[in-house]
Amino acid sequence: MSLILKETNGRTLAFAIIALWMAGFATALISLGSNKAVALIIAQPMGRTYADLRLFPSSRQEFANGGNPCLTNPSDHWGRTYNYPGLWLSFMRFPESSVPLLGTTLIVLWLAGLGTWWGVLTLRQGLAGGLLACSPPVILALERGNTDLIIFLFLLIALYALGRRKLIWSGLIIIGAFVLKLYPVVALFSFMRLGWSRAIPRLALGLATCALYFFIFREELSQALGNTPKSVLTSYGSTIWIQAITYLANESSDKIYSATPLLIHVKLAAAFLVLAAFALGWRKSNTVATPPPDRHLEGFWLGAIIFAATFIIGANFDYRLIFLLLCVPWLWRRDPSGSPDTRRVKTTASAMLFGCLWINPHWWFPFIHLRESCTWILLISLGWLLGNTCPCLPQQWKCQNRLLHLRLPKFETDTNIPR
Repeated sequence: MSLILKETNGRTLAFAIIALWMAGFATALISLGSNKAVALIIAQPMGRTYADLRLFPSSRQEFANGGNPCLTNPSDHWGRTYNYPGLWLSFMRFPESSVPLLGTTLIVLWLAGLGTWWGVLTLRQGLAGGLLACSPPVILALERGNTDLIIFLFLLIALYALGRRKLIWSGLIIIGAFVLKLYPVVALFSFMRLGWSRAIPRLALGLATCALYFFIFREELSQALGNTPKSVLTSYGSTIWIQAITYLANESSDKIYSATPLLIHVKLAAAFLVLAAFALGWRKSNTVATPPPDRHLEGFWLGAIIFAATFIIGANFDYRLIFLLLCVPWLWRRDPSGSPDTRRVKTTASAMLFGCLWINPHWWFPFIHLRESCTWILLISLGWLLGNTCPCLPQQWKCQNRLLHLRLPKFETDTNIPR
């Protein structure tokens, strides 16, 4: 009974921490004002809560006025251009007056979905989950009412379907999330947890479907990507560090330096590090070809893959770091049967995860170097753990691989045979 109570209290502890933090943040909003509170705790304030949700009614209003919010959007309070696929406007039909209610509802749904998926947690899992759920990137996503919260809920449903081995439904939900925002396509790689023989055909079909969609709507999607704003202080990714160094160099010199020629090399370096770490982890793997369902491990795969893929692509707003919360239960789960190497890498990844989410360059710009160090080490650690937990090749594939490497016997040539 004491063991059951101890495990049940983990999720309770996590939400107690979140509730205390929310109460403190609400107190700061009331006593200091929204702008000062947001500037002190999270990032540069925008003057109104749920600012990202307000883009949709303003864009619809601009269309109604005969304008094109993809080019200019004077109807928006901040003059932001519309940077989503047009599909969003077909169901985000609400007046700006209802934004506070919708934003609060979205936060409640997100917290309920996260808690439901976490399930039973130990105290150490609950403590880590609660502290990380109160980190600046997560609070920023909640305060802005960012649409990544909606994508998060979509992928939670996909994880639920994947855990029940409803592969068609899981794939359709992931593709639906991809249609709304492109980056969820990498969630298809979480099918690798099913085993190579089951994952490869489904992965190929899903990627082909997404590629066809992107080809058909490439102009609209390219315009949306081009309209997406950029920020070094509130972003993560492979190119952020070099952009920050370039910014500091330009501030302290009369010369103008550009990081553009180096960006592709940095992205390739990040991709190489992930693949190399994956290969090293896979070499030390002792998994079976078709592993049993493991909800927390499958959540770790999805969160780690989204982080690694978006990191390689370049700069991403910190909102997207909320997917790292899916990694928490498995990273902080005790596994006595695990190898010492696995335990060491999990410990490293756990520490770097705290650094990635809690070191905020907005508080002091030089913090960006410390935070980017954490994100790069986290990238390598997650790559190693993905490889270490990846299913091994099916037995028939191994047999074929051995046949390819069989050496033919050597025949001695008889030099006495007349020619």
